[in-house]
Amino acid sequence: MVELCRLLKITRSVYSASLNFRVDVKRLQLRELHQQSRGAAGSRTLSLLMRQSGYNVVRWLARRLMRECGLASRQPGKPRYRGEREVSLASPDLLKRQFKPSEPNRVWSGYISYIKVNGGWCYLALV
Repeated sequence: MVELCRLLKITRSVYSASLNFRVDVKRLQLRELHQQSRGAAGSRTLSLLMRQSGYNVVRWLARRLMRECGLASRQPGKPRYRGEREVSLASPDLLKRQFKPSEPNRVWSGYISYIKVNGGWCYLALV
């Protein structure tokens, strides 16, 4: 062993430590799958994905490995409606209820709303 360490130019303690070091493939695979799910997968989902990858991992083992790796499932929050926070005062009636303008481009009106599209919100502005 001394001759081997001398040839590799490492100390005996580094060589001895490398014998005890082993890469835990299950933890690496678990971290990769957790990252692919953008942190949303929990122990049930990760154990299912690990079994599909060929590793024999049950839910409780996935939970323990997640805890040891410092991983936690993060679920997106419930979408909140951002309506009026306080009662707004009525705007003054500048048209004085005369909705037929005397000439083109004299009176403009607008409307803003938002519509749910593909899981998000999109603003719609009409003029």
